[in-house]
Amino acid sequence: MEKKIIAVACALLTLVLAFTACGKAIVTGDNGMEYEAVTDEEGNTIVNENGDIVVYVTDADGNYVEDANGEPQTNSITFPSVIAHEDRIETANYILLIPEGWTAESDGTLAREADENAEQSIEITNFGELEDGETFAGKMQESQATLEGLAQAVIDNGGTAESAVESVQFFEQDATLLELTATAQQRTFRYQMLYFMQNGELYKVQYTATDMENEAFDLHAFVLQNLTMK
Repeated sequence: MEKKIIAVACALLTLVLAFTACGKAIVTGDNGMEYEAVTDEEGNTIVNENGDIVVYVTDADGNYVEDANGEPQTNSITFPSVIAHEDRIETANYILLIPEGWTAESDGTLAREADENAEQSIEITNFGELEDGETFAGKMQESQATLEGLAQAVIDNGGTAESAVESVQFFEQDATLLELTATAQQRTFRYQMLYFMQNGELYKVQYTATDMENEAFDLHAFVLQNLTMK
């Protein structure tokens, strides 16, 4: 029975882009091919000086190709868009731990369902570098105006909505937390969006909850606890 459970677990884990299971970290490259990543003692993937992920060289049967000293040969591939490990999401820019009760989608989104209607998700978006003339403060003004416009649209259509903006600290830098709670057609939606700059690029971490208005959630605290930037 135990062997059957292990076999089923390994089969299920192949559904994600990459995983750590049965002692190996399998990574699916953006070309669709699978590779076994080289990992350190803690199971973290290893990258070279160019930021490419280091992988083992294998033959057609999946066996290691050895060098003249009998050591497994390695190569490197461009870091995949997302690697979904068993306990964390990893990209070339960050690592996001997967807390208990949450699951990881293949695109790097975290999800949690309370019942058939209530659900939560967390998604990280990297907008890249700001264009010439753009500032973080200016982008936040645009985002706040968009949020307030959405809130007003809900109210105009007979629903209720409240929006808020808060300045917070993240990685010892100024960050902005936007919130919107809206009820329409007997459903309640809650959004929290944390914007911050890191390594010259703009990021957004968005929390979305549907029909979970009674459950408190602190996105800022969640990110501080679970997100590590490289």
